[in-house]
This record gives sequence, C-alpha cells and structure tokens, in this order.
Amino acid sequence: MIPTPPPTAAPRADRQQVLVVDDDPAVALAVERSLVRKGHEVLICSSNDALRLIVEERFKAIVSDLHMPGADGLDLLSVARAYDEDVPFILVTGFADQQSAIDAINFGADKYLTKPLSLDSISDAIDQCIRRRRDSERRTSPGEFDIVLGLIRPVFQPIVSTNSGRTVAYEALLRSNHPVFDNPGRVIDFAERCARVRDLGRGIRKLAVEAFHPPNKDARLFVNLHAQELFDPQLISRAEPMREIAGRIVLEITERENLTHLEDLKPRLRALRELGFQIAIDDLGSGYSGLASLVHMEPDYLKLDMSLVRGIEKSVIQQKIIESIAKLSDSIGVTLVAEGIETQEENAMLRSLGCDWMQGYFFGRPSKNLAEVID
Repeated sequence: MIPTPPPTAAPRADRQQVLVVDDDPAVALAVERSLVRKGHEVLICSSNDALRLIVEERFKAIVSDLHMPGADGLDLLSVARAYDEDVPFILVTGFADQQSAIDAINFGADKYLTKPLSLDSISDAIDQCIRRRRDSERRTSPGEFDIVLGLIRPVFQPIVSTNSGRTVAYEALLRSNHPVFDNPGRVIDFAERCARVRDLGRGIRKLAVEAFHPPNKDARLFVNLHAQELFDPQLISRAEPMREIAGRIVLEITERENLTHLEDLKPRLRALRELGFQIAIDDLGSGYSGLASLVHMEPDYLKLDMSLVRGIEKSVIQQKIIESIAKLSDSIGVTLVAEGIETQEENAMLRSLGCDWMQGYFFGRPSKNLAEVID
C-alpha cells in the first residue's frame, strides 16, 4: 500500500543514508556491513516500510532486491522516480530475466545487478552513480543551457474518459536528448539554477503546439506550467504559441513552491481564463498541492497524485480519500483526473469511486507520435 502524504505535506527530509530494502534480514545485514565498511551510512527496512520512507524522505541512494512479497523492487523504483528522479537506484536480483531487465531500464534504474555478486560491487555501483552525476553537472555551465534547450522534445500521453472509454485529451510531457540532462527533473533544476525557467517553458510550449495534431480534433492538450511561468508576460500576449488554440489548452500547474500567498495570482488566472485557457492543479495530495490550492486557484480540473492511486485496491484509506475528493469535485463542477494508473485493479477501483478521466501506462505510454496513443 502506497502511503498517502497529507495535502499540505512539508518538504521531504534529506538523509545522507543509503536505503537498503530486502525482506531477507540476513541479506540486508550483509549488504549493510559491506556499505558501512566503505563509509556509507545505511538504513535497512522491508519493502512496505520503504514505500513510506521513499515518499517522505530523500536518500543518498537506494538498493533494493527485485523480487519481494508485497511491493517489489519495480514498485519501489516507480515511486522513487515519481518523487526523486536523480536518486541512484540499484536493483539486485537472483532471478534475472530479459523482461525484468527491460522493465528496470524503462522505470529508470541506474544499475541492474545479478547474483551471485560481491558485496563490494554494490558500493562500487553507488559511488559510480554519484560520481557520474556530480562530474556531469560540474562540467556544465549556464551557457550550456541553450544546448539543453535545443535538445528538448515533447511526448504525449492519452487521457481517457471513464464513461466513454475514448481519448479526450493528451498531456504533453517534457523529454530531453541531452546526455547529461536526460530527464525532466534535471532539465527543470538546471533551468532554475540558470534563471531560464521561462525560456524552457516557452520552448516546450512551442514544440508541443507544433506537434499536437490529434485524430480527435476536439481533444484537449494538458501543458505543464512551472509556477514561475504563470507570470511570464508572453502567456497572455499574441506571441504565445498556445494562443490560437487556447480553448483546447489546459494549463497544468505544478507547484514547486507555495502559490497561495501570491497577491496577484487570481488576477493572472482570470486573465488566462479570459483568453480561453482552463486550469488544472497537478499532483493533488502531494507537496503544496492541497485544499488551499483548490480554494485560491478555483481549477477546472484536479489531477490526483499517483501516491493516492498506486495500490488503491488494497487500501481502504486511499479509497475513502479519493471517494471524498470525487464527491467534492462533482459538487463544484471540477473534472477529476486520476493519473499513474498501471493495473486493471487500479483502473476498476478508480472508476467505481467516481473519477471522471483516467491516465497512466494502463491506457498508453507517452509517445512522440499521437497515432501510437489513440484508442
């Protein structure tokens, strides 16, 4: 069961420990002794405890067995990447097969180690991952952001109506072909360090609109918007690429900081709505995206954080939370979107709880080719 952070959760605690996850205590202790000898601080836990810890805290690295009862290594990897795209994640297995290796790569594992192996190899893998990331970032400078900007591209993931089963919208997601800044989190962090968030937003919005030619001409396009982009003057100018199809655009606000204290937030949202844009709150139930955001932003759409979705068929608490949110959304005329759906069990439960639209790998993986993600 994926733990649910409170709607106004504090920033995750930053540990300088390696999290070792294995349901075999003897194996976990052996890995711990090896890592401690190499100078690492270590925290051992079971797979179910790891789910909560990964949501609540940041770790220096995560080492996890692949096959475990309850949540397995790929479950942990999926949650880890949702909350921290840069943490080194090493998967270890004694039952290697081609499909699990492919899944490990697709989910973003840094290393996939097979048993038997020397315990020192785990420490070596952690050090290699940390060193590679530090060295890569050290070699970059603010001037290199233009190179990164030239290598970004959009991909699209379908959003499906619960009632009709048809694709009603697509979310444009940031991807990068840069060898160092090769995932959205790293690109955004680099843009923040270089004070180039607006340039990044303008670039991906332009590319997304140019590539958006869905089979369903009425389909909406969800576009992620960094908090700083809300106050980009281009958004409400004639130079904005989205302006021509504003009536089909949903601006998906991702809060990397608390927005509710900003005095000019409501006038800016009002100006965007007057142009035809609609507003969505992303990741409801995580970080700053809580009920206060709902009051201040008065969105047209709410997108549930995947921590509320994952494993929902096993959690009565998660079910009651989403059922309550669904009833609230319906009463105030807001469309509720569940994202991160990966299994038929999650799909069936979320349908029964009243979610309006659905998104996740169960319906389609992100693709640059819209023809690959249609019904």
